[in-house]
Amino acid sequence: GIFLLLCVLAHTLGASRLAVCFAIAAVCARELALPFVLARFGFAVHARRWEQVRWYLWGLAVFAAYYLAHIVLTVSHIEPGDMLHKGSWIAFGGWRFVVRTVAMGGWYLMLAGWAAAVGVVVVLAALWGPADRHLKAMIAIYLSAFCIVGQTFNTYWGLMTGPAWGLATVYGLIGLHTLVHTSLGRRDHLLDAQTRSSQRPPPPVV
Repeated sequence: GIFLLLCVLAHTLGASRLAVCFAIAAVCARELALPFVLARFGFAVHARRWEQVRWYLWGLAVFAAYYLAHIVLTVSHIEPGDMLHKGSWIAFGGWRFVVRTVAMGGWYLMLAGWAAAVGVVVVLAALWGPADRHLKAMIAIYLSAFCIVGQTFNTYWGLMTGPAWGLATVYGLIGLHTLVHTSLGRRDHLLDAQTRSSQRPPPPVV
C-alpha cells in the first residue's frame, strides 16, 4: 500500500522514473495493484511519454517473470487434500464491502464503524478536488472494483489502498467544499431566476 502512495507522490513531484519503480514494486508486492499500474501505463502511452512506456514495459516484464515463478513454486507445494476455494471473486459486495475495506486503513482501525462510512464519502469527493489525475484514477478504479470484486474475508485489501486514502482524504475535504459551494451557487441562481420570473408583468389581454 505504501508503494502506491509513494508512486502518486513521486509523480506529483515530477520524479517519473521513481514513480514507475514504486508502481512496479507495488504490483510485485500485491497483484491487486495491477489495474492502477495499467492505468498509469495507459496515461503514459496517451501522453506519448515513450521513456516512461519503456520503463513500464521492462517493469511489467519483471513482474510477469516474478509472478510466473511464484505460480510454479506454489503449484509444487499443493497437496491433494488442500482446501480449494470454490466461490467466485465476483461477489457484488457493493458499497458495504467498500466501506469495510476503508475501515481497514489508518485511523479507522481505532474509530467507530460509522467513521469509515463517512471516510469513504470524503475519499470519493476527492474526484472533485484538485488531486492529481493518477490519484483520481486510483479512487475510481478501486472504489468501483471493490463494489464488484471481493469476498467477505477480503476486507484486508483495504490495507493496500489505505495509505493513498489518507492523501485522498485531504483532497476530499476540498472536493466537498467545492461541491457544497457549487450546489449553493446553483440554488441561489435558480431562486434569482424564479424571483425575476415572478416579478415580470403579466402579458396583455387581447
